[in-house]
Amino acid sequence: MTTSPNYLESDVWHNMKEQTLTGLNAVGLIIYKDHWDFNTKPLKKTCSVEKGALQAMVTNKLKIAGLRILSNDELLSEPGSPLLVVHINTRGPTLKDYYITGQGEYAPSPSGYKGDCYISLWQEQFLVRNRNITQYGITWSGKMTEVEWAKTRDEQEDAIRNAVVEALNDFIVAHLAANPKSVDTQQR
Repeated sequence: MTTSPNYLESDVWHNMKEQTLTGLNAVGLIIYKDHWDFNTKPLKKTCSVEKGALQAMVTNKLKIAGLRILSNDELLSEPGSPLLVVHINTRGPTLKDYYITGQGEYAPSPSGYKGDCYISLWQEQFLVRNRNITQYGITWSGKMTEVEWAKTRDEQEDAIRNAVVEALNDFIVAHLAANPKSVDTQQR
């Protein structure tokens, strides 16, 4: 099964990854945000925008998709302890990538903020050769979503929200594909 040099890009790998979502109906939720400010010496890690609104938005979208959000105590008693981690990493204010002027010279763009967002699902796993050996690890991960370039912190908040929605939609589509709901076609 793992002999192909492109195993991680193969349909087998993607199918296995999607199968880890089968039967999943509840998750714990962590939104992890960090921000790197390049204008301080030495490099300083600082807090970014408020997490409360993001937490509420993510929770609401997951509930609409049919997932229950677990408290910390419930997470520990849920089989596999499924934990959805939304990680947002932003940087700035810093110069954007250089661009080429009309005269063919490299020039920096104005300062602003950029970053990325990704979502992963952590669950308890076991080794096939010995089911008594377990670990906690990532069983599903989405693609890295770019936080669009923003000139101000207000624009950065919108860019973060948009990136989280895009990454979360990726997870929700995968979850619904692994857990199709029956549609009631009878009219009432």
